[in-house]
Amino acid sequence: MPTAEYTGMVSSTGVKQRGPSGAPIWTTPTVDAQRGQVYVTTGENTSHPTTNTSDSVIALNLETGEANWVFQALENDMWNFSCSAGGPNCIILENTNSVDFDFGGPAILVDGRDRQLLIAGQKSGDLWALDPDTGALVWNQRIGEGTALGGNHWGIATDSERAFMTINDPGTMSENIRPGIYTYFVATGEPSWSYEVQSECGDERSDRLRRCESLYGFSATPLSVDGAVITGGLDGRLFVFNSDTGEQLFKFDTAQDFETVNGVEGYGGSIDSHSIAAGSGMVFVGSGYGSFRQVAGNVLLAFKPSE
Repeated sequence: MPTAEYTGMVSSTGVKQRGPSGAPIWTTPTVDAQRGQVYVTTGENTSHPTTNTSDSVIALNLETGEANWVFQALENDMWNFSCSAGGPNCIILENTNSVDFDFGGPAILVDGRDRQLLIAGQKSGDLWALDPDTGALVWNQRIGEGTALGGNHWGIATDSERAFMTINDPGTMSENIRPGIYTYFVATGEPSWSYEVQSECGDERSDRLRRCESLYGFSATPLSVDGAVITGGLDGRLFVFNSDTGEQLFKFDTAQDFETVNGVEGYGGSIDSHSIAAGSGMVFVGSGYGSFRQVAGNVLLAFKPSE
């Protein structure tokens, strides 16, 4: 985007405004050696004027860094924390969306039935499939209305057949909230199976989990491994589903106390961000994420297949 300059606008406290700014890349780039491209996904603008590179998927030439193409999922999304905190720097012009619909996860290059596709999830609840050569839209699906902390908050997972999109939608009273996991066939974008998660609160869980009734969606990046897809909730529950059928294979409540291998007092909490990984025949889960008034914790849990 162009270098920021003074725009002539001032905040409610008299501070001169500069722009454009924002559209951060807070995801891992995806390298496409075959096409000589690197794909990045971006966030919203944080000041006016808005740019055509916010809330976008961008293909950069791997040798020169020049943009080969830009796919913008949402125009004019100008948002900063003042927009939710009542601060002075949220200046909303008439055409501003101001919804904070970043791409929170990377774009994934996937082999479809007869072509490669570039697939990415967005905090609007959208799942986008693009032509990696041109950036043209191939298919799109949307779940719910999206929020600043999800729809799809931290990214998606794929295998050779399906894309797995987790939906968060925390703490909103809209009738259209759809927290859960939703799967689509990569080649066509047609729906496969889905699991709409519900809160699970009781006396003991409600005591441990603040806002148990509203913080239970799937925000963390899911993991696809060995015919299963694994995801976790903001209420600390870990789920394992059969990738093909959606059958629930395993569920575990990590929001509890643990005896740790290093003797530190251990307790689990929200599963969020990039907290699920696999290696050495095991699955590793970080439980505890205290940002956004969620439930803090301090444990790394290791799971292995049952005998």
